[in-house]
Amino acid sequence: MHPTRDLRRLLDPAEHRLRLLTHRVGGCSVPPTPEYERVIALATIEVFNLWALFSRHFFVSCALGARTVGGVYARSRVMRFATPADVIAFARVKLSPKEKVKKNIWNEPAWHKAQVLLDLAKHADLSNQNQIAVALSVPGRSLDDLPKARHFFAHRSARTAEEVRGIALNYNLPSSLRPAVLVGSRPPGRGRSVLLEWILECQA
Repeated sequence: MHPTRDLRRLLDPAEHRLRLLTHRVGGCSVPPTPEYERVIALATIEVFNLWALFSRHFFVSCALGARTVGGVYARSRVMRFATPADVIAFARVKLSPKEKVKKNIWNEPAWHKAQVLLDLAKHADLSNQNQIAVALSVPGRSLDDLPKARHFFAHRSARTAEEVRGIALNYNLPSSLRPAVLVGSRPPGRGRSVLLEWILECQA
C-alpha cells in the first residue's frame, strides 16, 4: 500500500485484506478456544496496522491531488505539495508545532486516530474534507477500542492488559476475560464477535 494518484487503487487492496481477515476471524470459535486466541491476537494487530497505514496514505494521496472514487480530484487549498515527504512534514508541523522537523519522517502523527485525519484535512483544507468527516462519522467503537487491544497484543504488560479489560463494559462482557477471549467473544444480543464488528466497521 502506497500513496497513489487514484484512491481506488488504495481502497481496493484495503477492502480485499479486510475481507480476508473477516473470513479468518469468522472461522474462529466464539468465544475462541486457546488455539484460536493466537489468530485473534494477530488479526487484531493486522487490522490496526491496516487502518493506520490506509489513513496515512489516504491523506498523503488527497493532499497530492489524487482522484477520488467519485471521479473528481482532491486537492489542498492551502498549498501545493510536491512529494509525500512534503505532506508528512506538513502534518508533523501542524499537529506538533513545537517539534523540530528533521530530515527523517519516522516520528509521524498517530494515523490510527480518526481525529488526526479530520484535523489534518482541515489544516490542509482538503477539497473532500466534508466527505472524510461523513465517512468517519459511522457509529461504532472500533477506532476507540481497537488500539487498546492492539497495544496489548503487541506490548503485553499489566498496564496494557488493564486497558483492554477497561473496554469490556462497552460490550457488556466480563472484565475478567483474557484479552484474546474478550476480543473474540460475542457481546450479548449481537451476532458477531467484538473483533469481527471492528473489522466490519473499518470496511464501512
